[in-house]
Amino acid sequence: MSHETAVLIVDDKRHFDFMAPIVSRELHTARLVHADSFEEALLVLRSHEALDLVFTDWSIAGADFARALRNDPETHHTPLIAMSRSDTDALVAAALRAGANDHLVKPFLEKALVAAIRRITKNRERRHRRRVRPVGTNWVGVDLSDREERLELVDISLGGCRVRAPEALQAQFPIYRQVTVSLDHAGAPLRLSAEIIRLSHDPEGGPHAGTVMITVRFTDLSEAGDTLKQLLDDLRERWSERG
Repeated sequence: MSHETAVLIVDDKRHFDFMAPIVSRELHTARLVHADSFEEALLVLRSHEALDLVFTDWSIAGADFARALRNDPETHHTPLIAMSRSDTDALVAAALRAGANDHLVKPFLEKALVAAIRRITKNRERRHRRRVRPVGTNWVGVDLSDREERLELVDISLGGCRVRAPEALQAQFPIYRQVTVSLDHAGAPLRLSAEIIRLSHDPEGGPHAGTVMITVRFTDLSEAGDTLKQLLDDLRERWSERG
């Protein structure tokens, strides 16, 4: 079963009722969570609700709530849109420093809300489509149905990954062969259905002489897509910090 997008809106009931149908339509979800106080918003975080997007009125749940959101590993990367009746440079800068990704000035019309949602979703999708290149040597398992090969990961994105393999194994990786890629996530294997779409020389040559580059496309993310997105965020942060 695929994950249904969940959205937390921290605001009074009137604003929630205005926002809910618009957010639901734009994100194709019925999982809308309402909190009208800082305390209720914290309770939602502590309930380990899998949140994909958070809106908060900055006067109700501001910097302290944003820091709590960012300090929780489960919501560390969750987009946060701050809402306020002021758009002073100081307030917007403070919200961004605390962890907000965007800002809306109240009262706002449907058009402004839709634009903010689309900015967030577009930015996240662009982020996940970018390839993440590991720092150091990292390994993935490629299951060929009769056995699993442990190969070096070159880079990975939401669409697929590239791995490096010894030339002696290239006959085992014909184009369009169906494989399963195994990645480690939080100490447990993440298994992804995939197919081989390209076999080429290793452009780095030199120290990797005698190797080939294999490009793999992920074919079914209905079950594991959200976990892969979280993994990409974790890897991107870890590897960029090390780099």
